[in-house]
Amino acid sequence: MDQTWSKADIHIHTTYSDGTAGVEAVLEYVATRTDLRVIAITDHDTIEGALKARRLAPAYGIEVIVGEEVSTAEGHLLALFIERPLAPKQPAATTIAAVHAQSGLCIAAHVSHDWPLDAIEGFNASLWLPRANLAAAATGAVLGLPLIGGSDSHHPATIGLGYTLFPGHTAADLRYAIRTRVTRPGGASWRWMHNAEYIGLWLRARAARRCRCPLLKCRRSHFQSGFCRLRPSFLFRSVQTKLMLPHRRAGEEIAHRHRAGVRRAAERG
Repeated sequence: MDQTWSKADIHIHTTYSDGTAGVEAVLEYVATRTDLRVIAITDHDTIEGALKARRLAPAYGIEVIVGEEVSTAEGHLLALFIERPLAPKQPAATTIAAVHAQSGLCIAAHVSHDWPLDAIEGFNASLWLPRANLAAAATGAVLGLPLIGGSDSHHPATIGLGYTLFPGHTAADLRYAIRTRVTRPGGASWRWMHNAEYIGLWLRARAARRCRCPLLKCRRSHFQSGFCRLRPSFLFRSVQTKLMLPHRRAGEEIAHRHRAGVRRAAERG
């Protein structure tokens, strides 16, 4: 096998779950702004985004692993190299067996568990406390499991902050490296500005999904219609209130006019 080492980010989210970037935006960022050769799309409890990314990836010159961050009854589990979605809220042992039945790999995400795993996420760039990654790495060493790294990215600026070094260039090389326990986790944690940026993007996306404009009788988002002026320092509830106020007032005015019209029609009748 080629002994040139490459980078992979095995923990990335898209708008198919709680990420803020679409599949194309993620692939474009990876291809133009990073030195990653392989990525895994690991949306929460779905593989639709990962399948789409794998289909589009050749045009961007990168390889995509189909993955899923599964919400088991005992915690989150990263499943890599799978072809079928995994049911959430199942016991971890059941989920792990289902992953292995697809010849996939199971990796503990965020924290370490005493599950029958194939690897441990020894570095997660989104964790604020360094001791969490240190504890995961120590658990991997005790259990004799390979350590991998990922960004846990939910917006493009954080893609590649956490990564896995492996000998070779391809997804198959990465899989072999995990199996033979020669991977190395690395990277840098999210900075405060990354967290602030993600919160702002997430709130904008949430406002866009929730808005139903009664005045314009369309599904235009607040951001598109110019009502969204988010700042990351706003509290979640106050932001939602500020965003909904213009359309709420318009809706109340329309409702008032409707009730008045009904009353006038009743009086004429």
